Amino acid sequence: MIRLAKPWIGDDERRAVAAVLESGQLVQGPLVERFEQAVAALLGRRHGVAVSSGTSALQLALKTLQVGPGDDVLCPALSWPSPAHAVRLAGAKVRFVDVDQGEWNSTAEALREARSGSSKAAIVIDQFGNPARARGIGEALGSLPIIEDAA
Repeated sequence: MIRLAKPWIGDDERRAVAAVLESGQLVQGPLVERFEQAVAALLGRRHGVAVSSGTSALQLALKTLQVGPGDDVLCPALSWPSPAHAVRLAGAKVRFVDVDQGEWNSTAEALREARSGSSKAAIVIDQFGNPARARGIGEALGSLPIIEDAA
């Protein structure tokens, strides 16, 4: 097996996991609530919502944007299947966008060219931990909502 990355788990992470396991509440516990509040405060929002997976987060974002039948969503052609699955689950069409071979992310130019009159959103992924060029992408897409998948 060729590994993409080796996880690093330190003592703080081990203690945090042990505390959750010892609490007997593995989901929606007080630590999740504190995390949601901290993220909301960091982003200057009243609420934050933690979900169980990146796929669930994408589904929630698409639902919030009311993406559905007749819409299309721009997705990078190189990705885990989850973005395309979330778009199809919403009833929309996936419009795949080529990625740059050096950065492995969709470029502003490729996204601009792929956009159509039925595009309702774009999913942009920070592929392999390499951040997409958000400023250029935002300028290229104008008012089209961008969902950034930084999982």
